[in-house]
Amino acid sequence: MVKNWYNRTPENFRFTAKFPKVITHDKRLKNVEKELDYFLESISGLEEKILALLIQLPPSLGLAEGLEGLREIVPELDKRFRYAVEVRDSSWFQDLAYNFFRNNNICMVWSQLAGIRILFLGLSMQLESYKINVVSA
Repeated sequence: MVKNWYNRTPENFRFTAKFPKVITHDKRLKNVEKELDYFLESISGLEEKILALLIQLPPSLGLAEGLEGLREIVPELDKRFRYAVEVRDSSWFQDLAYNFFRNNNICMVWSQLAGIRILFLGLSMQLESYKINVVSA
């Protein structure tokens, strides 16, 4: 199937593949060596066409449990790919998470976190749906 995707898309087309739910939601990043190996092997045929691999965390996965799981899988990630982690719990918006992602060259992404207050590049922002209001720090 993956080979077909590769062949049917233009040379400059790029994919973003999302980690399987069994890894992120069912097993919550714990004891996923077999599933991770299978996923990475399955998409390896798209290597040149993969922009990034997305690890979308469940809304109930907070910072403490999430970082524990990420620390377990990051050493196993295939270095040929770039990774983004979508956080969906407000506990992630702190230096501990920012530093983890920066130190591991992983992009932290989020969406639909209405009412979350974060510090970003020295500016304090209040996220409200899809609108960002910059407020004084």
